Amino acid sequence: MNQFMILKLIAYALASASGLMLIKKSVSKLSSLNYQQIASILFSWNFSIGFMLYLGSFLYWLYLLSRYELSRIFPIVSGLVILFTVIFSIFFLREKLLLINVLGIGLMQVSIVMISYKSPV
Repeated sequence: MNQFMILKLIAYALASASGLMLIKKSVSKLSSLNYQQIASILFSWNFSIGFMLYLGSFLYWLYLLSRYELSRIFPIVSGLVILFTVIFSIFFLREKLLLINVLGIGLMQVSIVMISYKSPV
């Protein structure tokens, strides 16, 4: 696994997690499902930028799938998206994280390294 591929995977994960965070930030303002509130959220900057980032990350994911083995990149990007989403949620959405959550994320990262390891045979 070369460094350029890792940078591509990090870029995908950052765009995806950023998009998710911005979408969450905008839809959390919904108190009820009426057309006026939905329209105001759909045309807000947070939602628009978040949607574009998330859509862009999906299109970039298609590019990554065309270049790399799914069994190698999926565990890595899944873990990175979860890690970045948790970090963004703590800092930008003020969500709380318990010690058990931190331990779980750490175990997940170790397991991702183990899953994505490929023997040099």
